[in-house]
Formats: sequence, C-alpha cells, structure tokens
Amino acid sequence: MKFRKAVALAILFALITPSIATAAKKPTPAATYKITKVVLAKPDLITNLSGGAGDQISAAITTPSSIILTGTVESNTAGGSDGYLVSYNLDLTKSFELRLGGSGDEIATALVSDKSGNIWVAGAQSTATSSQASATESATVNVDNVSTTAVTKPAGALTQLTLWKVSPTGQLLATYSTETGGVVLPNSLVQVANGFRIMGNLNDQFFSTTVDANGIFGNLLQTTTKPKPPVSPEIIKAGTGNLKSYISKGAIAGIPSWKPKSPTPVLIGYSKSGLITRANYFQGKVLDVFYITGFGPIVITERSDGYGLIELGLAK
Repeated sequence: MKFRKAVALAILFALITPSIATAAKKPTPAATYKITKVVLAKPDLITNLSGGAGDQISAAITTPSSIILTGTVESNTAGGSDGYLVSYNLDLTKSFELRLGGSGDEIATALVSDKSGNIWVAGAQSTATSSQASATESATVNVDNVSTTAVTKPAGALTQLTLWKVSPTGQLLATYSTETGGVVLPNSLVQVANGFRIMGNLNDQFFSTTVDANGIFGNLLQTTTKPKPPVSPEIIKAGTGNLKSYISKGAIAGIPSWKPKSPTPVLIGYSKSGLITRANYFQGKVLDVFYITGFGPIVITERSDGYGLIELGLAK
C-alpha cells in the first residue's frame, strides 16, 4: 500500500514539475501605453523674427544641438526686405541671428546644413543696376579730381537666384548669385554628390538647377510638370517607433475620445509594436516636425501671435 502511494506521488510530481518550470521561465509582459486622449501641445517659445508684421518663416532644419530657421523680414532693413537666419540651442536660447541683405530686396526660402556644419540658404534678390558717369561728364564735372561714386538702384524684381553660405556660428562666408531672366522663388534646397540642387518656381513654370560648393551654377531647367506634394500623413522615424503628422478630420484609431469639431493638426507617436506612445494636437498651422535622437520631437507652428517652437520630449 505504501509502495503504491509513493508511486502515485512520484507520477503526480513528474506531471506538475514541467508546468512549474514553464511558469518560472515565462517572460515578463511588455510595458503597455495607455494614451486615452489627444493633448494640446503649447509652444515653449513664440518668435516673431525681427518683430515686423511682414516677417515670415519659410524653412527650418535641426541639428543634434540646434533648431535653425530661415525666412524674410521687412522691418529695419536696408532695402525693402532682407533674408533672415536664426539659430536656437535646444534649451531655446538664441545662439545667433543673421540678416542676409543689402540695399535691394532679398528673400530667404530654403536651407540645408552640410557635413562641416555650414548652413546653406537659398533665396532670391533684386538685380542692382549701376549708372556710372561717362568719361566726358567726369572730365567736365570732376575738375578737382574728386572721385565719383556709382549710383546703385535696386531694380525691384527678384530675378537673381541666390545661395548664401553661413558658418556654424553665424558668419556669412560667401554669397553666390545667378541671373534667371524672370521672377524666381526657390522652395527646395537639397545636398547632392557635387553640391546642391535648388528647385522652385520661375515665372509660371517650375525650375531645377544645381550649384557646386564654389558657387558655380549649372543649367537652369524649366518644366510645366508640378512636383509631387508631400505624402499625407507624414511619417517620421522616431527611435524604434514612428511619428505620424497629419490633419485629423475625425476619429483616431485607439483614442475613441477624440472628436475634433474642425480639421486639426495632430502628431501621433507609435511604438514598434504599434501602440500609441503620444498624442498631441496643435493650434495654428504645423510647418515642420523633426525628431532628434535622445531628445524627442520638435514641432514648429504658425500662429496668429507668431511662430511656435514646441519641444515634446521623449515618450514615457
């Protein structure tokens, strides 16, 4: 009898032991995110550039340590307008600002940074025309050999495609320009193998051209084919997950409480497994969204009271 009980207990123990071992080896469940609503993201800084009513940001980039904006200002200028460049540290203190302009009209509309940290800004400026006194007039009027300064007048039309090179600390290093024969508005500047490619509008057509690092412009190509607009929603790589930036007109999957009364810009973060890690909405128009590794998303908005810089931080 005792032998039978011992055998029964041994068999029972053998059956239970694998289950205990399996339970002990079961992995800890992955952390879950409980985002229940879309939260308003307020600006950490509102900037008006130089403070004039016509001041406008046209483009922005980020580096691992800064946020750089470029645009056009119409206040306190030598001419009608100036290009403008400003850099903020990640704590939103200003590291430098630079006006790109002279006696004519200038606009700054696109920018990129190179591997050396130099900042390249594309824009346009008006052609300056100089009227020199003729040799006869000089001999007649300049009887005392007083030097005559040429009279320079801006022509007004933005016909010169221009590329400015700026050092990482904000010093203007070079200015390169080429006459286009029409009113030009560059809106894209990208780095390519031998320099840069500039694209935009020229009169009623779209154009593309290249310029090398020494300021030598290539042929200017025009086309009636309109460049493809950005894909919506914009998807940005964010660590192991991603961010989706778009205009929300209705429900957001996973957040049933979100019911916008009007189309609203939102930024939704997702983990690698598809869980929502953040959900924010914004007042005004979202101009750009960036993600800096180890720092988090940065959003730039256009508002009625200026331009908002918003640092959302890393998802928790």
